[in-house]
Amino acid sequence: MGSLKTAALAVAAAMICLPAMADFSKLKGSWTPAGQTCNSDADFTIHDGYIQFHESGCDFSAPPQATGVGNAYFLRMSCSGEGESWNETAIFAATEQGGLIAYYSNSFGFLTKSCSR
Repeated sequence: MGSLKTAALAVAAAMICLPAMADFSKLKGSWTPAGQTCNSDADFTIHDGYIQFHESGCDFSAPPQATGVGNAYFLRMSCSGEGESWNETAIFAATEQGGLIAYYSNSFGFLTKSCSR
């Protein structure tokens, strides 16, 4: 019985050290920049594990991590499109008004509205 207790404690300790997995449900769906109409080339869709843009896409290279600030999530992504590949980091945050703020590592950020809600 002692080895079972030791194993359970080891698993619990390992789980405490793992980064928090984000509940990405508020961010999944189709989005477009505020001021745009839905069903345009500016739309993008967030899925489990990847984001699809008009002519490119990004796979999450690590699980989304909750930042601990509101509904904000840190993303590490491997992206490709139009014959190029690159790595990207971003913070996506759900707003209380049902929108999404996207801020990328190159200091590019924008507010979006939902096209699927």
